[in-house]
Amino acid sequence: MMVEPLVDSVLGELRYNAKLGWYDADVQWCGASASMSLSVEQVDDLPGAAATAKALLEGQTTWQARMMEAVVRDLLDLKNGEWFDPEHDAAPYTPETLVAPLTLEGATIFADGTATFFFEDGNLFFGHTILVAVDTASGDVTADLAG
Repeated sequence: MMVEPLVDSVLGELRYNAKLGWYDADVQWCGASASMSLSVEQVDDLPGAAATAKALLEGQTTWQARMMEAVVRDLLDLKNGEWFDPEHDAAPYTPETLVAPLTLEGATIFADGTATFFFEDGNLFFGHTILVAVDTASGDVTADLAG
């Protein structure tokens, strides 16, 4: 069954992906294009997921800064420890050099007010994706590696 795209004044066109059970949107995040997926296990989840996405977009400068702070807090020691490669890394990483190569790949937004952002690591962790989990209700932000 084909579901017609929805149009939202903030999120733009939301295209339903029946295989994955979510709506996809192309958004602007801190001046760059990004993919945002709204996870909806049931149709009642869409308003909550859309509200979370809008809150994140409206406060994207603040959320971006908080996510980079979490990357530094949660991954800087890991990079300069067991992931440090003297053949590849010229010097230990600083907070600035750790976050500089990161590129947002996309985000999955959930109806419960949480989201997971996926960042390309710029080969800092040899191609592992950096996952940043955000809880808009509590304000908690954590970073980890995937892949």
